Amino acid sequence: MFLIKLRECLPQIASNVSLNAWYSHLTEAKKNLLNPEEEKLLLDVIFSQFNLIIDKNIKSKIIKVIQELNEESLDQIILKSYLYLIIGNTARSDNLLKNFFLTRPFENWKRKNNLKSKYSQIIKNNFGQILKKIKNHPSDRAYFQYFCEYLYTFYTLEDFYGVNQFCSGIDNFEKINNEYSRNIFFPFSNYLSFDFFNQDKKIEFLLEEFKKDKDIFFSWYWPLWTEINYFRPEVLDELNQIEKKDEFFVIFILNNNLLIDLYTQRFKKSSIYGRVSLLKKYFENRSTAMLSLYKLLESGYVDSYLVDYMSRYLIDE
Repeated sequence: MFLIKLRECLPQIASNVSLNAWYSHLTEAKKNLLNPEEEKLLLDVIFSQFNLIIDKNIKSKIIKVIQELNEESLDQIILKSYLYLIIGNTARSDNLLKNFFLTRPFENWKRKNNLKSKYSQIIKNNFGQILKKIKNHPSDRAYFQYFCEYLYTFYTLEDFYGVNQFCSGIDNFEKINNEYSRNIFFPFSNYLSFDFFNQDKKIEFLLEEFKKDKDIFFSWYWPLWTEINYFRPEVLDELNQIEKKDEFFVIFILNNNLLIDLYTQRFKKSSIYGRVSLLKKYFENRSTAMLSLYKLLESGYVDSYLVDYMSRYLIDE
């Protein structure tokens, strides 16, 4: 009787009150679960020994799932790509992966974190298996190789999916012709040969890319700078100009202790540790919340505000 009365009272309580938020979260969570039939369908397809589904009934059910999946979050893109593959639409499967790896990493990072669905948990639980099924498909796997290269290079923080563990094995693929790769994905194609350069050649290559197109350089090549720990004054100067337009982006790519020290000393700026108030501002924005959380935790900053806000963020999810 108490619970019934409680349920009747809850709509009259302000939505930001924790009790009401908790109850609303439970109600919404039930709507956001796969039913047993949907779960069985997906598990059967994910663990199928076949690479093509021809049964019309099963195919129509898979198409229905495809229509419900978004093309924004990493997990749903991968499941959607696999489902297209298993019903025989290789072109749509490849295009999903291509659109993702042609998008600048920072933009992908920002857009993917607040998009949950009833499929999120089953994807997370079977992430490696889905990737394995896509990898072992008999069609041309060039786009999938680039997709894995992209994840392995730019998604080091996403290891709760096991991305790095899986994608570190991508050298099992046959080597792709570099001219072909340059035509479809020129900013990233040089990564294929970068590891084979000596230190002088790496520096020469990065300076050449910096002079050619600074926008592409900072969007794509910054992980290579941090790999070789070589930061030229002109690169730091350009980074300072970018910060005037997009401070959060610069904070994001300051992921190397030597780079942080050189940058903060050159321009007398606060280090990451001194930018907590700015990061907290970005933390309150849904589109940048998870990136900000990572940077705050990386700097060792945890307080009651952070815990409280994160709990409300999760309840809303």
